[in-house]
Amino acid sequence: TSVEGETTVVVYSAKGGRECARFVHSPDEIINRIEISPDGRRIVSGFRKKQSTHRAEYYRLWEANSSRHV
Repeated sequence: TSVEGETTVVVYSAKGGRECARFVHSPDEIINRIEISPDGRRIVSGFRKKQSTHRAEYYRLWEANSSRHV
């Protein structure tokens, strides 16, 4: 799992190293954290707003198999 640019989480297969999912945030968000559930079914991405004057961190929960946020 890695971050591409500042706004996209890319998930790779542990066995073959192939890309298997992408989670895209809006252009005004900067990803700064990624966590994967123990069973691998959900991914949490932590982010902040680019233009924000405070350091609040937000989280988005994704379903790994559908690439949709919950």
